[in-house]
Amino acid sequence: DKLPLLPSFFSKFHFLLYGDFSPKSVQRQLVRYLTAYDGTVEDYMRDEVTHVISQSDWDSNFDKAVSDNGSLIFVKPSWVMACHDSQSALSTDKYLIMRPDQSEN
Repeated sequence: DKLPLLPSFFSKFHFLLYGDFSPKSVQRQLVRYLTAYDGTVEDYMRDEVTHVISQSDWDSNFDKAVSDNGSLIFVKPSWVMACHDSQSALSTDKYLIMRPDQSEN
């Protein structure tokens, strides 16, 4: 008997996990989900990175990253968990980490 194939909805995405995660098990779970759904987890910022996942608020390192790669998306770990729960790549809109001057009202 073969195991069912997992969906590969992260296959076009490269992820960077930024900052500390609490509890530590969150980071391990994120890496597990990202790779299970065919995403690539990078060890450092590279041109290929499409998403930065962080529990942090916006910080100056994000400004530098955006100046180097204007298409970067900064999201909270809850986006990855929601994608896992729905078994699909959801919109990042509700999970974005926003620059303070861009936050909604």
